[in-house]
Amino acid sequence: QFQLADMATKVEAAKMLLVTMGYQPAKCGLTGAGWDQKTIGLASENKLLDDVNADLYSALPRQYAAQLIYNAVFAYTVVLRDGEYTNMKLVTGIGNDYNPTIGEKYMGLKKTVGTLYSVNKQDNKDTYDLTITNVNKDDSSDKCLTSFTKVAKDYTALLGQAVKVLYKDGDKSKVYGVFATDDNNVLAGNSTDLEKKTATKVKFDGTEYDVAA
Repeated sequence: QFQLADMATKVEAAKMLLVTMGYQPAKCGLTGAGWDQKTIGLASENKLLDDVNADLYSALPRQYAAQLIYNAVFAYTVVLRDGEYTNMKLVTGIGNDYNPTIGEKYMGLKKTVGTLYSVNKQDNKDTYDLTITNVNKDDSSDKCLTSFTKVAKDYTALLGQAVKVLYKDGDKSKVYGVFATDDNNVLAGNSTDLEKKTATKVKFDGTEYDVAA
């Protein structure tokens, strides 16, 4: 049974995760006098402390421990070169997209961002097929599409929204989760709430919107 004094603080937990990212404690000031302030600085720089609203030196509540670990999964790993810590991409030069996070390096975690286009229940099974469009799309790319199978949860509620799909590298049948991103402007309601005004304007729930033709 753990006593309060045995529980990790926010600073101690952040230090553990910085080491997982590749920081060597003795070489970047995470030991000795002032180790805690150096830890806080590096953790903030790497966004580990985002949404972790816990006291720095008290026992870390489990919900904030979970948030800290979640942040770390998407933190980029670092290596020491010429006395400076740098992201792996800058060292290897393997393409612009080679930028391994902790999740990618140690867990085989991959991420796809796009629009959830379809959700179909598989025949006689409690799993679903998902189709994502506009995958990793930027202004210069063509419309892309990818599919995921044997998804355990029904994500119909996210149809039409920009989503992030987390899955196992090399296995699109192993989806860990589908999450709405901040890049959304979805209106929910009934079809009776939608009225076409012109070829490029509609009225929804009392408000008019410009739309594509």
